[in-house]
Amino acid sequence: MARPTNAPPRIPIRLPYRVSIGINEIDFLVTPRVIALIVMMPMLTLYGSLMGILGGAMVGLAMLDVSLVQYVEQTIASLKLNSLSGGSSSASSMVVSWRSPDANRA
Repeated sequence: MARPTNAPPRIPIRLPYRVSIGINEIDFLVTPRVIALIVMMPMLTLYGSLMGILGGAMVGLAMLDVSLVQYVEQTIASLKLNSLSGGSSSASSMVVSWRSPDANRA
């Protein structure tokens, strides 16, 4: 029997290649992003802290008439290891406690 000319062509149902070879799509797509999030959040926190210190140095040199040596000495004296590591650990805890807004759907 001939198909009418105005009927849409029959398209076979195709499976994505990841499903056909047995790769879990969620693991394939989500895992690299979660690993990148875990690695980058503490690094971005440390970067933000260092940029704040450099910004403070620029303001101190330009507006407050503080010498660079004096600023570095005062910064080193006031910085403690827990101040930088505290920000990194809070960023890491944010990564661990983070949930997708779509996690409740299903």
